[in-house]
Amino acid sequence: MSKYYRDYQGVSLSDSAFWNNLFGFIVTGGALAVFFQANYNSGCGDFPQHFQVVRNGAIIGAIIGLLFNLFHSKIPNAYRVQPLLIFLLRMYLGWIIMGYGMAKVFAGQFPMLMANMDARFVELTPMRVAWAFFGYSKGYQMFLGWGEVIPAVLILFRRTTLLGTILMVTVMLNVWLVNIFFDVCVKLNSFTYMIVGVYILLQYTNRLWKFFFTNQAVPAAYYPDLADKKVFQRIGLTINIILVSFILYFPLVTFYDYFVTPEVPKYKSLLYGAWKIQKIEKWDGNNWVIPAPTDSCNFNRSFFEGSTGVLQSDLKRQRFGYSVDSAKKELTLDFINDRNTRYEKQVWQFAKPDLDNISLIGRWGKDSIRTEWLLRKETLLRK
Repeated sequence: MSKYYRDYQGVSLSDSAFWNNLFGFIVTGGALAVFFQANYNSGCGDFPQHFQVVRNGAIIGAIIGLLFNLFHSKIPNAYRVQPLLIFLLRMYLGWIIMGYGMAKVFAGQFPMLMANMDARFVELTPMRVAWAFFGYSKGYQMFLGWGEVIPAVLILFRRTTLLGTILMVTVMLNVWLVNIFFDVCVKLNSFTYMIVGVYILLQYTNRLWKFFFTNQAVPAAYYPDLADKKVFQRIGLTINIILVSFILYFPLVTFYDYFVTPEVPKYKSLLYGAWKIQKIEKWDGNNWVIPAPTDSCNFNRSFFEGSTGVLQSDLKRQRFGYSVDSAKKELTLDFINDRNTRYEKQVWQFAKPDLDNISLIGRWGKDSIRTEWLLRKETLLRK
């Protein structure tokens, strides 16, 4: 029987192993619950169901953790469970954060949009202000991405876990605070990922205390064998290699494609560009009339780029996703609210007599409007 096993027998409330085991199960339950959050096709989180799912996951984890501590001395090789949880949390955090980091490395998470460049701060939500700031500089966005990719890689390997976790917690604390202070709708999940990193970091508390505060010698980290038989050790090593390879596969393939595959010009729809209003009319039930200056449907600017766009008035900023049917001359709009949720779909008619002019007719809310637009030639994006 190993010393490590004897130290973990019979955990009690006064034993640090009790709380370490309990919090390990709570953190694992809350983290895994993220996969059971409903997808509202909004790109946003922080819906009540999301909080409920994470809470329930944490509660289930707490119950399992209490039962595990209660029957600890009767569970064969119970001392191996907590290191196994740490391993799973490392793989989980590396995988999740790798995806976020890669989106920034290739400047995809914070696109620099004409609509944001041509808006006053008071016309943007706090989240859009943050997105416009991060998206303005491709280099800074890539720096933020590498700040997530590097810790995500380091945390996958046992010998670099401590360094990776210190960097990860620092980065995730900044991400969470940005989400809090700029009202970005992923506060819950970013906090969950940060707590996972904090829990992993807490496993090194004693060594960090000795190194930074008491100036004592810090011995090499001790890693218990999670299996006695060679065959099981080899199976564990194989699983480890498979998981790490799976997590690193997408980044490696993406980098390969980026440097080897010729760049394909981005597709631009027929309506791509920034437009200024030439004429706008609203149906009042009997006639087409010019809307009052105080009418929120009195749009004076519009933007079409990628698959999203914006209709802008002095009183209202209406975001939308869109698709173009050139054959039918139809424009399908999915209007988006401040929580990034698509709440209404409308089909508009469009005409484009030449490159610099378009006309749009359709419904917005309760109003029917018809408009004529002129392409703006000034530069709205930083080259």
